[in-house]
Amino acid sequence: MKNPVNFAKKASTVVCIILSSLCAVIVLVLPHCDIKIYNHTEIAKRLILSSILTIFIGILVSLAVLFYKAENRSRKVRLISSIITFILMELFLFTGYIAPVPQLYGNVGTNPIKDLKKAMCILSDDSESVTVTGIFSSVAHKYGITEGLYTYHYTLQGEDGTEFISNGEQTGIYTITYSLKTGLPEQIISYDYNCGENILKWYDYSEIYPEWTSNGFPPVKNVYSLKLDFPYPLMKLQITHNGEVIESKTYRNENTSVGLSQYLTQSGTYVAQLYAVYHNPNAYGAEYLIPISNAAELTLK
Repeated sequence: MKNPVNFAKKASTVVCIILSSLCAVIVLVLPHCDIKIYNHTEIAKRLILSSILTIFIGILVSLAVLFYKAENRSRKVRLISSIITFILMELFLFTGYIAPVPQLYGNVGTNPIKDLKKAMCILSDDSESVTVTGIFSSVAHKYGITEGLYTYHYTLQGEDGTEFISNGEQTGIYTITYSLKTGLPEQIISYDYNCGENILKWYDYSEIYPEWTSNGFPPVKNVYSLKLDFPYPLMKLQITHNGEVIESKTYRNENTSVGLSQYLTQSGTYVAQLYAVYHNPNAYGAEYLIPISNAAELTLK
């Protein structure tokens, strides 16, 4: 004989289903929300929120099963059903867990317990900061539930493979200050190629060798490094004419100076700039030219 319908337990079932659905929506939305990467407390709070809500989904679904079966099942059957549901739900949620800050892990999986530990580590972080400078490539991690619902999270990857979460900076030279304990960046500063460490300058051969022009030779312009304090292992000096590259030459960091000479007979703007050459392993070795000097301009009329 069936027990009479208990409307209170019916309502409890509905409430548990609504709450678990709300938790699931928040957990699914969190990875797609922007976050201030330098605000470590905010990152920790998001990790804690996502972990707790994920665990609560399993608890709420189990309670929903418990209340739903309350009408026509014995207490023992209801208890066993809810325990089994809880175990299965938590296994499903742990294996399919969606990281609330995907760029913390890249392509490495995580779970609510790992995120809770990570959050506690962040909140208790009292380690000294470490600063590194070098070429970092931008890595985009595609993250989403389905092909139509996804977002990109970015990291900066050093030449040794170390990754730091970023605001979406492009491949370039950066100085990154980060926590040694958590690896979270505290500051990311892009290299300023106009800072005066590497300076290029144009000069005319005729100014130094008047006999060059008097002998009927065509005008020669030379660009050279007035200063080269920040060389890179592989560099390229380029000259462009109205935006088109007309001459380039590579140098190694053992060079104490760089320079190019050109017969410039056409009017227009000539720009010379020194670049660090970087072959990005994340883009099949594609060559990236990163400016490391001022853009020296010469205009001929």
